[in-house]
Amino acid sequence: MIRNEDLYPLTKEELEIGQELEAVLAVIDTQRDRIRLSVKRLERIKENAILDEINQEDTSNSLGDLIKDQLK
Repeated sequence: MIRNEDLYPLTKEELEIGQELEAVLAVIDTQRDRIRLSVKRLERIKENAILDEINQEDTSNSLGDLIKDQLK
C-alpha cells in the first residue's frame, strides 16, 4: 500500500498497473498483514546521503565559497 502523500514526486495518475517503482518500507502492520511503502521517504534518504557525501568531501569551504563564482 502506498498513500498518495508517500508517492511524491510521482502522482497516482503517472502510475500504471504492474509498473515497478523504488520505495522504502515505511510501516509494517502485523495486525492487518500489510506493509506501507514510501517513495517520498526514499527521495529524502537519497538527498541526505548526497548531502552527507558533500559534507565529508570538503569541510574547509563555506556556502559562500561554494557559490561565489556562480553569483558573478
